[in-house]
Amino acid sequence: MTTPENQFKIRCSLAVALGLGILALAIAGMLGVPVLSYLYPILLLVTLFVAGPGLVGLYRGLGQPSDYVIPRPKQRTRTRAATRTSAASGNPSGAQS
Repeated sequence: MTTPENQFKIRCSLAVALGLGILALAIAGMLGVPVLSYLYPILLLVTLFVAGPGLVGLYRGLGQPSDYVIPRPKQRTRTRAATRTSAASGNPSGAQS
């Protein structure tokens, strides 16, 4: 079995290869190939979103998983404004219904 680092490199390499293939089609479209001449702007955009992340992934590597813990809010108490609005709505105890 391959390690996660090798799998990551393989996936990034495949993305770069696919992006370069699409780039070759876009260049052929710019040079005047009949069907591709209409599609080359779209192909260039797709190349940006396929080959770009692959190149960045190959450069930066796999990275480390985050150990950041999202802070949770503390126990909240009712504010005076919330108590007044619930009392004005016909609930004198201030409890939510």
